Amino acid sequence: MPLGPQALLTVRGRNSGLPRTTPIALNPHGTGWLLVSVYGRVDWVRNLRAAGEAVVTKRRRTFPVTSQELTTDQAAPIVRDLLASLSPFVRPVIGSYFATDISAPIEAWQDEARRHPVFILTPA
Repeated sequence: MPLGPQALLTVRGRNSGLPRTTPIALNPHGTGWLLVSVYGRVDWVRNLRAAGEAVVTKRRRTFPVTSQELTTDQAAPIVRDLLASLSPFVRPVIGSYFATDISAPIEAWQDEARRHPVFILTPA
């Protein structure tokens, strides 16, 4: 599962209520997308958890989406597979945000999944 195409995620701020936009990489998943927070529990993660919905902009098209955060058990293999699929040029950059080696057991990846939330975005 290589990093997907770039897009923009716009989420209502949990405190201000104002729209906040950040660049993201989406990975196709069923009728929606998987979204992995490579940088951890950043503001867009907290905003998405609070709002439960957002707008994705891809190639000048916008899609209202609902979000569902995966459990650590569900997210661990996704995070591991994402890192394993990265090219040798990208892996050192993205991998520097993760403390676990790709060959580590799934329990170690559950710790990573706690630090790097994974969401499923479904078109609303």
